[in-house]
Amino acid sequence: MIDDKALLSEYLSESEELIDSLLSDLDSLASRAGDNPDTNLVNRAFRTVHSLKGLSGMMGLGEVQSLAHDFEDILDDLRLGQLSLNEHTSSALQEAGAGLAKTGEMGATRPWP
Repeated sequence: MIDDKALLSEYLSESEELIDSLLSDLDSLASRAGDNPDTNLVNRAFRTVHSLKGLSGMMGLGEVQSLAHDFEDILDDLRLGQLSLNEHTSSALQEAGAGLAKTGEMGATRPWP
C-alpha cells in the first residue's frame, strides 16, 4: 500500500479520472465496431493508457504499469491498422480497460510486503 495518504489520494483521483476517460473512449470505439476506428479516439485512448502507465510507474505499481504497457501495445496495433476493430476486439478492449481500473485501484490500496 502507498503509505503517504495525500499521495495515495492524489494517485487514486488522477487514475480514476484517466480510467473514466479511457472507458468512455472504449465505449465510443465499441459503438463503431466493424467500421474504421476513429483515429482521434484511438490516439486519445493510447495517450490515456500511456499516462496511466507513467503514473503507476512513478508510484511503484509495477503490475499496473505492466498491464498498461501491454494495453498500449494493443492500442498501437489498432492505431497502425495491424488490428481491426470488430466486436471481439472492442469487447476485449473494454474488458482490458475494466481490468486496468480494478488492478490500479487494488494495487494502490493493498498492503505491500
